[in-house]
Amino acid sequence: MLLLLAAPAAWGGLFGNDAPGRIPVPAQEFRMRIEDRSGVVVDVERASFDGEIYLFGTVGLAQVTVPFDTLRRLDVAPGADEDHVVGRILTRLGETQEVVLESDRPLFGRTTFGNYRIEIGQVRSLEPR
Repeated sequence: MLLLLAAPAAWGGLFGNDAPGRIPVPAQEFRMRIEDRSGVVVDVERASFDGEIYLFGTVGLAQVTVPFDTLRRLDVAPGADEDHVVGRILTRLGETQEVVLESDRPLFGRTTFGNYRIEIGQVRSLEPR
């Protein structure tokens, strides 16, 4: 069953130019306001990061996960190369942390007009709602 739920995320990660006919069903419901690099702002339900309800990346040499329920805001900036971006996280406790994210990892969600998919490298910011 988990493989079936993860398949859309894997498919989107492998073939990033396909339209999101289906999106993953995350373990918990999160709503996000996402602003892309062109300035378009979209509100989504069923938000997930590569099918998960947390961000994952690196801090220094360590791998980290940042659960959506700890986020107040994420601002995304270019990274050291085109394969990575820097996520500047502001937590609900007011702490900040930079996390390096793979730029081609998809964010999924459902909008009032259909399914939504965008690579984190194309995002300017996101805020849980």
